[in-house]
Amino acid sequence: MPSTAQWTYIKHNVNGDNTLVTVKLEIQKKTYSLFIGLLENHKVRLQLKDTSRGAKKRHEIKDVLYPDIPKSIRITTEDDDGFLTIVPNDATMRNHSVLIHKSPLVLNFTYNDKTLVVLNSSSLNMSYDKTIRDIGFTVKFEDAQKLYGLHHHAYNLELPDTTLKTVNGSHWNEPFRLWNSDARDFEADSPMALYGSVPAIYGHSKKSTAGIFLHNAAEQWVDISYSHGSASARFMVDSGSFDLFVMLGPKPEDVVKQFTDLTGRAHMPQVCCFVHHGLLY
Repeated sequence: MPSTAQWTYIKHNVNGDNTLVTVKLEIQKKTYSLFIGLLENHKVRLQLKDTSRGAKKRHEIKDVLYPDIPKSIRITTEDDDGFLTIVPNDATMRNHSVLIHKSPLVLNFTYNDKTLVVLNSSSLNMSYDKTIRDIGFTVKFEDAQKLYGLHHHAYNLELPDTTLKTVNGSHWNEPFRLWNSDARDFEADSPMALYGSVPAIYGHSKKSTAGIFLHNAAEQWVDISYSHGSASARFMVDSGSFDLFVMLGPKPEDVVKQFTDLTGRAHMPQVCCFVHHGLLY
């Protein structure tokens, strides 16, 4: 469940080369640092870390992102009337930005001054003690009629509303599970984990497409919901770090390129693989 505690905006600063904004936050007497960087090709990277005294470092996965990940671009910040705006320093690139509402803390990711993705701090919680190190957050896709992604599940391309009791006549009472596995038998039209885990979701509307990718390999559950002309994805992550990429499209082909810029492009199978494939249990 989302946390009832409130995140408090304390202050922000920009690093020496103007490529990274650090926002200091506080919740339940703990301090956190939210690192925000704008990347080339309309992408934003968010990293949230516990910087309280004595805080243990969360696990950060390696060798997943492409070595030539798009570089951070120089940024400009505008601080006024309870809002912090982060935009590219180059005026010709200012079609994507991050607008932070300080109280209550809400992050809006925009393209051409239109909000495509929203991260509300009221849904964000990070636990860390001897037994619990989970992360929870909800991403809202404004104006999105359909959500896609969460690959490696035996279901349609369009993700269903998992908060309903039935989906297309089937009984659903669980979110999508993401877990690397090799299931011999699996249920069709089911949220159960199957093969790989790809925590990426794309929100599509008639006018634009945006996406998010969580750079975290831990076991995850994702609830999908649709309401009032928008769509939301609730992530419940077992452990690891909060490292979120927001891809602002604005077209479907743009989002695909933005995602492959981060993870690389799949190689075509070798010719010999087209001849015969055997699988023996």
